[in-house]
Amino acid sequence: MAKRFFETFPALILEDELKDLFEFAEVTALKYNRDRTAIHVYLLCRRLISKPQIYAVESKIEKQMFPDGDMKIRIFESFSLSEQYTPSYLVDVYKDSLFAEIKRRSDLDYHILMRADWKVADDDSLLLTLEDSLWARNRAGELREWIQMVFYDRCAISIPVAVSFKERDTTAIEEEKKRAEAQAIARIMKANSVASKEKEDEFIDTASADTKKGSEKTTLRKGDPSKAAKSAGEKNVQTPREIPGGNFQKSSYNKGNKGGYSAKRPLRSDDPNMVYGRNFEDVTPMKIVEIQEEIGEVVINGKIIAVTERELRNGEKTIISFAVTDYTDTIMAKIFVPNEFLAELKKDVAVGKAVTVKGIA
Repeated sequence: MAKRFFETFPALILEDELKDLFEFAEVTALKYNRDRTAIHVYLLCRRLISKPQIYAVESKIEKQMFPDGDMKIRIFESFSLSEQYTPSYLVDVYKDSLFAEIKRRSDLDYHILMRADWKVADDDSLLLTLEDSLWARNRAGELREWIQMVFYDRCAISIPVAVSFKERDTTAIEEEKKRAEAQAIARIMKANSVASKEKEDEFIDTASADTKKGSEKTTLRKGDPSKAAKSAGEKNVQTPREIPGGNFQKSSYNKGNKGGYSAKRPLRSDDPNMVYGRNFEDVTPMKIVEIQEEIGEVVINGKIIAVTERELRNGEKTIISFAVTDYTDTIMAKIFVPNEFLAELKKDVAVGKAVTVKGIA
């Protein structure tokens, strides 16, 4: 049997605006999830309530009724709306709620929909024009079905969605790349700064010892910025990866993985495009986002977005750490450089340089 919202949560304190919106809402069901760590609240509303307002009330219930943080609240809202909510009007007033909801699920999907053109046609169908990209084409079908489902299941209004594509705004793309690079740099530098001195010393000692063996190799070659862009596909930078030692390996900075260079190996081959290590044949680079742990030898192509260096205790070598992005993800690589080659190498291992890197993952 349905109960009024404030009969179900009588002790809940809300601001006046939220209180007015939820005063006549009815709770039709309350259910625990399987492990009883969340309560699902099924709500029937006589007025349209935005998704940010729903999220705000979820948070209020959790903080006021479950202050220990051991229970999550999830509200599943549905609306009984008046005839004034035509498809055109509903799309106009509820579109921001769709943006807020999709942003919690996927940043990439959020940017696809934010940059799209929304228009309701005379036949009450929604014409959704997306900026053309591989990612947008891959996601178009699922996004179309999700929008139709929200309007039908939540609002009991059928709005067919037709998807088309438009030429991408290159200005927006460049701004997004800059934003992604800035975020990647900030996260990488933050991770490096919080690493303890004791752990760093442990890592350097281990890496330095392995350097003498020369057992694991990383090779660095100048890259073509156009190739870096092509290898990026159509995705944006996600969470940066940090790669200790001379290996490409998705692990944390302080796990002490071994890797490095033999001091006897020359700085570069006769190939003028080689920056460090032995030459290697042209191969198709992997997208960084596709690199999994311990998959063996990989080649990536991308742009350097951050560089740091630290001299080893023996004073003979320096660790150069550099973050490379191909706009699908970001990876942190490290090479161990004899100090006599350091000045020359730093000319090519610099922020903004496009490089191709071969190493062991």
